[in-house]
Amino acid sequence: MNTYKRLWFIALSIAVCLCAQAQADHIEDYVPQHYMPEIYHGIDVSNHQGRIDWKTVSKDGNVQFVYIKATEGATYVSPTFESNIKEARKAGLKVGCYHFLRATSYIHDQFKNFTEYCKQEEQDLAPLIDIEVKGRWTPQQLVDSLQLFADMLENHYGRRPVIYTSSNFYNKYLSVQFSKYELFIAKYSEEEPLLNDGTAYTLWQYTDGGSVNGIHTDVDKSRFNKGKSLNDILYHPKPRDPNVIAEVDMVKPIISLKMQTPSKFKTSRTEKIRKKQEQEAKKAAKKKGKKGKKKRPRRSDIDDDEDYMPGADASTKSVRIKTFN
Repeated sequence: MNTYKRLWFIALSIAVCLCAQAQADHIEDYVPQHYMPEIYHGIDVSNHQGRIDWKTVSKDGNVQFVYIKATEGATYVSPTFESNIKEARKAGLKVGCYHFLRATSYIHDQFKNFTEYCKQEEQDLAPLIDIEVKGRWTPQQLVDSLQLFADMLENHYGRRPVIYTSSNFYNKYLSVQFSKYELFIAKYSEEEPLLNDGTAYTLWQYTDGGSVNGIHTDVDKSRFNKGKSLNDILYHPKPRDPNVIAEVDMVKPIISLKMQTPSKFKTSRTEKIRKKQEQEAKKAAKKKGKKGKKKRPRRSDIDDDEDYMPGADASTKSVRIKTFN
């Protein structure tokens, strides 16, 4: 009897050991999802990231490119733009500039602001237009203004710009009409963007709360769509065509075209407008305590209290200038 018990105990021990080994092998093969390496290919930064250690950022093998905020509206220039682009390029990163487009300034003034600071010789990436608020533009004014700005940038840089927006904004206002552009789509979700015109986006900004060594705040992270790569957004300018309307002083006559724009909006920025802006800002400050601070667009750095100046470039009639083929 003791012999049978001894044999049974030995068999049970062997079975337990085999099961334990099998479980151990299974555990080694299993990697929880939150330990899976994060897939991202680039970041974009602005003044909100503060001082950045670009040497440390450049050691991150995932960061293939960086878009840096340059300007917004007709007058705003990011205070960290020049240092960011200089240090990022010095660290060996591929960099590009972006402009936050607004309904509160003439398009030709925004073009001048952007091109003054976003120098062609400093670009590794195609220029990027950030359009995410409609403001007081009508849907058609929005489309016409964005198209005009895109055409002007293409003529100036010899490269079609990239358009950044959210998936909802694109589907609501830009669908089909801007499908020919490289699209940089923001959607903070585990599900990738779905554009209702069937266009394949180029880049997906999947989070605004990312972390990268060398940046002490949250940062936007993006990844390329399948079949897309860095080559799709690199700055490869075409030879300039002397017959193309490319410079802003040649685009100015567009402002004189007859458009459906109220006459009181046909003056450019003047001292009178600036004084009015100051008065409105003071009034807004007094009301701040009662109504609370007005929420700004996520990536905007200036208030929405400026006079609305749609100008001759924002009307119900599309405006086009010659572009590269």
